[in-house]
Amino acid sequence: MPLASLPQELLDIIVDELSQDRKSLCALHSTLRSFRCHVRGHLFRSINLTGERRFYSFLELCTAASNISDFVQSLEVTVFIDPEYQRNAFQALGNHPLPNLHALCIFGDPSILPAHPSRVNTHEIPPLLNHPVTTLTLHNLNIKSARHFRDTLRSCPALQTLTINWVRVCASKPSSLVPETADAGPEIQNLSISFTRYNLCALDTFFNSDGTLFALRGLRKFSFSWVIDWRGTRDLQLLIPATRGTLQELHLCHSNVASYHKPHERSHIVDFSQVPCVIFDPPLRDADRCTGLAWFAECLGSGDGPARIRRLRLSLYVLNFEILLSSPYMLVWSSLERALAAPRLASLEKLKISIVVTGEQHKDQPSLEQMKQDFLAAFPILHEQRRVIVQTATL
Repeated sequence: MPLASLPQELLDIIVDELSQDRKSLCALHSTLRSFRCHVRGHLFRSINLTGERRFYSFLELCTAASNISDFVQSLEVTVFIDPEYQRNAFQALGNHPLPNLHALCIFGDPSILPAHPSRVNTHEIPPLLNHPVTTLTLHNLNIKSARHFRDTLRSCPALQTLTINWVRVCASKPSSLVPETADAGPEIQNLSISFTRYNLCALDTFFNSDGTLFALRGLRKFSFSWVIDWRGTRDLQLLIPATRGTLQELHLCHSNVASYHKPHERSHIVDFSQVPCVIFDPPLRDADRCTGLAWFAECLGSGDGPARIRRLRLSLYVLNFEILLSSPYMLVWSSLERALAAPRLASLEKLKISIVVTGEQHKDQPSLEQMKQDFLAAFPILHEQRRVIVQTATL
């Protein structure tokens, strides 16, 4: 039976089955006109324009077939070093409507040295921001000021998810700016911020000049990764209380390049006891891991009044399991249980600890079940109350 005689529904099923095979999709596109519309929906749903050649090839394609841009739902673009070239490129892209664009990722130019992110003036890329973008990712960028950062978010009124990786918001003198009108901005529900080497984006950029919260009034999930000593705790102390009424999940992660040059101080303690779900990923190095866990345990013991935490999750990657039962760690586990068993944290339903042993296996190493039982012994009260779960695995 010739393909042309098959019903359109069956042709669409064939295309869907090959959706991950771009070579086959291209072959179908040139085989039969009835394939083309559905094939284009897969081929052009996600577009990566992170290179000059890809950028202009896509522009030529959109010029040749004007409806191509209608299929784009996710777009990745690079901010180029040459500002004039950058401006012309984005203006050219803006000549092609992207009515279904929902996810936008803006990268800094990869040729920039790691310590010098690409500088971007967000007013130069309005053609991309003036779309119903609900997911925005900013990576390896310098943004001129906190106000320019907020203006970027204002350009995306439907924004729900924001990811910021290694973004520097440059300081500027308030007197050099036209007075900014305080407003609520978009209603972001999911926020992820991570730093590779040092803290570049202070969270006070999410506050208007009058101190009111900007864009995060509906924040539900917050993932935060920071490095170098305890400077990141200031941001947490600022944001967590401001989002107390909405924040449901907090994920704290220390980058593997982190190193604690000294123990935490009382001023570094963060009260996150009002967040229902808290996830903590400590550093991989033994000394830093133990220090980070001690901080986490003291944070749980801080605060006043009844807590709202229901679920806690810890992920531990260790070369050998025995290190977790050494004296420094046993002090941490004792402190952690003392905090969680207190009446104030009666809301806690489960503490889930995942242990992954990454070192070489040896014949005297205990079984995964024995590791589990040995570790549970460090939490006698929570274990008796059936409020702690331990999972063990090896790599």
